[in-house]
Amino acid sequence: MKRNYLKILLYLIFYYGISLSQNVTVDSSQKQIIEISDGVYKIGNITIDKKKNEIQFEGVVNQDSGMIELVACAPLGKTHESIFVWNIVPYHLQVSMLLLGLNSGKGVSVQGDTTKPTGDSVNVFINWEENGKHIEHQAEEFVWDITHSQPMQKHSWIFTGSEIINGMFMADQERSLLTTYRDPFTIIDNPLAGGTDDTVYRVNEKLIPKKGTKVYVRIEPAK
Repeated sequence: MKRNYLKILLYLIFYYGISLSQNVTVDSSQKQIIEISDGVYKIGNITIDKKKNEIQFEGVVNQDSGMIELVACAPLGKTHESIFVWNIVPYHLQVSMLLLGLNSGKGVSVQGDTTKPTGDSVNVFINWEENGKHIEHQAEEFVWDITHSQPMQKHSWIFTGSEIINGMFMADQERSLLTTYRDPFTIIDNPLAGGTDDTVYRVNEKLIPKKGTKVYVRIEPAK
């Protein structure tokens, strides 16, 4: 945990430093970690609930058919190949996961790398309301595995964390958050063998709600 707090401090220093160096005016509520109740914190649009041991935020269905390389990107990311757009700042996601006590690992060197990404495992859940009913599924269920003609097998994802290169937090540049096709700059990556191939995954049209549907995302450490 001590190592995580050091990482958080370094990322906060980095964030403030970039904002000042670029003369960017940032709403203080968007760059501070605010305690909103006992054990519950907020940074930007993300709520960190340490009692429930999870983080929560909102998103939207971006793609309801076609080939994909991402489960989710941030606004202005790779929306042509991402199932969801999560309405968050990538940097905030990284800090939130560290605050949960998760350890980031090592991402791949290039897209589709055969070397497995490392880091703590997490489970990702997508929730929405439909006809008055609350529905929840794991993120991988929205991915169709073309090779096996079935939904992507249930598994935990890997919190690799993104990296800082030449003063830039790369996930903020690329806007990639949760990738099916392994990516060196994403925050959460795919440990399955299919992550090395950009032609094996498409949207699971049997499950995905219609494009534009508001969703609620929940991420927790894998048990």
